Amino acid sequence: MGAITSRDGKQGGGDPLDARLSDPRIRDGLAHLLDRIDALEQAIDRLSVAMQQGPGMVAMVADMADEQIGRAAQRGVYFDDRLQNTLHLLEKLTADETVKQLEGLLDLAQRAPGLTAMMADMADDAVRQAAARGVHLDERLHNVLHLLEKLTEDATVKQLENLLELSKQAPGLMAMLGDMADDAVRQAAQNGVDMDARLRNGLHALERLTADSTIEQLDSLLTLAERAPGIIAMTADVADEAMAKAQAEGLDPQAVGEMLKATTVALSKARELPPKKVGLFGLMGALKDPDRQKALGFLMNFLKELGKRV
Repeated sequence: MGAITSRDGKQGGGDPLDARLSDPRIRDGLAHLLDRIDALEQAIDRLSVAMQQGPGMVAMVADMADEQIGRAAQRGVYFDDRLQNTLHLLEKLTADETVKQLEGLLDLAQRAPGLTAMMADMADDAVRQAAARGVHLDERLHNVLHLLEKLTEDATVKQLENLLELSKQAPGLMAMLGDMADDAVRQAAQNGVDMDARLRNGLHALERLTADSTIEQLDSLLTLAERAPGIIAMTADVADEAMAKAQAEGLDPQAVGEMLKATTVALSKARELPPKKVGLFGLMGALKDPDRQKALGFLMNFLKELGKRV
């Protein structure tokens, strides 16, 4: 076998390329490089497929976006306006003054743990001071939650909605009331009523009502009103005892009632008759009337019974 000739024409013991390919590290590197080439080819194939499908996917995404924009427009949401507002908001957020304010907020956020601890200590002190005054914040919080529960009930929410609806109508109602008040003032002025004078009198009366002496009298009246049930009950007991005692002594309530009724009717009838001038002889003649004699006899009996008990 002849000697192997190298690329430069020199004879040698073997090809240097074969010698390098026989190195295990070179073979491993080449195998790894071939694997990378295969992976790259697969990626290029996928990219080619994606590029082929790209226009259809873009069109589909565009159709979906158009559909969403159309639905939003039906709900009154216009993306052009929202985009302009977003750009305007972004412009405001990137302004120097806003950036300074945000930096201040971030600085405050860094200090927040210490501030939170300080506020917690202040809250604890406030709770202790309130408890020392007899104010229990747990009960107050329970009451607030109960009130919140009542406010969020369906019936309460409906009432609040009615109030809000009424508040929307308030300007028109106020204008109507103002017109009615103006008409009332004009009519009062035509009737000779000076509303300014009445208003001054009302303010004067309000001043008198809010004076210290008047407040003290009102307090006394309120105190008396608080005691009124007991006083009424005591008076009723006294009246019951007196009535029971009178019945035991022979008082007939029905007879007393009939007498009062007869007296009332007699007074009413007597007022309807014109009074006459009566002299001594006229009086003696009037005593001959049977009704007058009956009344006079009753009066004499009454005087006799009264005299027994005086």
